[in-house]
Amino acid sequence: MWRTFLSKSGTILRILVTMAVGVAGTVVATRMLAQQVGSTAHLANVPEQPDIILEQLNSRSVVYDADGNELAILRRAEDRELVPLSKMPKQLQEAVVGIEDRNFYQHNGVNIRGTLRALVANTQSGDISQGGSTITQQLVKQSLLGTQQTVERKVKEAALAIRLEKQMPKDQILERYLNIVYLGNRAYGVQAASQTYFNKEVDQLQWPEIALLVSIIPNPTRYDPIKNPDTSKSRRALVAKRLRQLDVITPDIEETINAAPLPTTLTPVPVGVTENQTIGTNYFVEEVKRTLIADPQIGEDLLYKGGLKVYTTFDPKAQGDAEEAVRAKTPDTGGRFVSALAAVEPGSGRVKALVGGPLGGENQFNAATQEPGRQPGSSFKPFVLATAFSQGQVPNDIIDGTGPCSFPNPGGVPNPYTVSNYDGSSGATTSLQEQTVKSSNCAFVRLGRRVGLGKVVDFVGKLGITGIDTNISMPLGTEEVTPMKMAAAYAAFAADGQYSAPYLVEQVENAQGQVILQHQPSPSTAMAPEVARFVTQVLEANVERGTGTKARLWGQPVAGKTGTTQDYADAWFVGYSPYMATAVWMGNPKTSQDKMRSVGGIRVTGGTYPTEIWQAFMTKLHADLPEVSFPPAPAARFGGSLG
Repeated sequence: MWRTFLSKSGTILRILVTMAVGVAGTVVATRMLAQQVGSTAHLANVPEQPDIILEQLNSRSVVYDADGNELAILRRAEDRELVPLSKMPKQLQEAVVGIEDRNFYQHNGVNIRGTLRALVANTQSGDISQGGSTITQQLVKQSLLGTQQTVERKVKEAALAIRLEKQMPKDQILERYLNIVYLGNRAYGVQAASQTYFNKEVDQLQWPEIALLVSIIPNPTRYDPIKNPDTSKSRRALVAKRLRQLDVITPDIEETINAAPLPTTLTPVPVGVTENQTIGTNYFVEEVKRTLIADPQIGEDLLYKGGLKVYTTFDPKAQGDAEEAVRAKTPDTGGRFVSALAAVEPGSGRVKALVGGPLGGENQFNAATQEPGRQPGSSFKPFVLATAFSQGQVPNDIIDGTGPCSFPNPGGVPNPYTVSNYDGSSGATTSLQEQTVKSSNCAFVRLGRRVGLGKVVDFVGKLGITGIDTNISMPLGTEEVTPMKMAAAYAAFAADGQYSAPYLVEQVENAQGQVILQHQPSPSTAMAPEVARFVTQVLEANVERGTGTKARLWGQPVAGKTGTTQDYADAWFVGYSPYMATAVWMGNPKTSQDKMRSVGGIRVTGGTYPTEIWQAFMTKLHADLPEVSFPPAPAARFGGSLG
């Protein structure tokens, strides 16, 4: 008899014997345990030990847009969302306790009577009954010990369960258990399981759903309702029967449970963007992830496992407008040439929209933000212009723009450095404003030498553009910059000279709702207001009658500059209104050696597709906004000659 009993109940009975008396006589030990029904004093005499430290549970983090709507889910292999016991239905709590550990609120961690009852039920009836371990023991096993089935591990589990119950209230133990229990299909905890199997929050569960979740607990693989529906349905019926026997449910509820269909599909919580967001959102989310992983207060582990709430600057409408503009205006080249866009709010630095390349390829290189960036071409010239204005020059000042032009370049390559104007134009000697409108290369190389290349480097450094070398060609945009940095730098012109570094994350809260990261606005004065206004005056003229005429908006003032690099490798338009600064780049994201000499039947310059994308995006962005004028530039003196 006892051989049969032991073969079916196995390890659990031997554990009880070991814990109770430490003797070899199985029959005697079992009788001794049966006589001690309701008493575990012999187990409670454990020497005083330090409190058990339970590690924080891995929990998914959630990213929100600027309006507080869910934008993305960040998680690792374990999908879990921590919820308080107060959010879990009482019926769910009663069902779990009734099936898994009906004396949970009476025992002190180890329930000998329940264990013996479970052994008898398992060996004689084959019906459902409580498991051999209490909920506290199961929590200890999952949190501290692992699942290895050995007598030594089970003894340690019992001792730790008693210690844990001395330091944690019952409700805290139950809450943690319901947040940690694995319920199959990557769902850890009842909240993730509710979403995975039923696409609803745990506090919305009804009895058929509750019974199913409880039925899965002992063996999530065997009782998987998707893969093993017949076995799962039988198991659920046994749970319903047991709950009715315990008077947790009525016979009518039992019938309702048994009649309810099982789920046939999973609704896994998404990794990345949620379905209600626009398609290119991952470019923004990926940049948020890179930002927070690099932050010493966050890091990768906390971001993916810490249950964080990440509030961002993301504007869904602006993002949708940006994507539509990129999609509509970028010619199809099979991915060879792509467009990127970054939109930054002047005066704050909030990044409102981000497209880093081809839509649907969001896990690729993000051309809008990732270094080293690309050569901005003539869209860099306004920084040289602003440096001159910072030194007292004005838009009416005259400079020689004739070409070709040649300059000594000692120590550089080539020496001398020879430049031609766009399309071989001979150029003219005229004002800084007119040279900008004509985008004269010779004029701006001369201007760079006049103001000092080191001074230009210092100036753009105040605008967040660093790592620039003092090459003689630098005024023509031969140093690499990202679209997001260009947009933020131009935003300072719109903000009367105040530079605000671009940012995507407003605030991060931990799982306890405490703010652990908060964006602190730190605008700096990059230039005097009159300098910014002079630049805006010049760049408004460029949109009105220069290389940027395709950027004009109906009913809104805008300013901007095109950029095209040598042999049409990169094409840009960077511009702004009082509301938004936006940079658009087009090129091959993998190499700067691929030339856009014939794309859609044209040679691609900054004044073609990039300007059209910019205009399409900014038109929609400003559709419902009242017209706001730029602050007027001061009256300029009569221009003088800069040589």
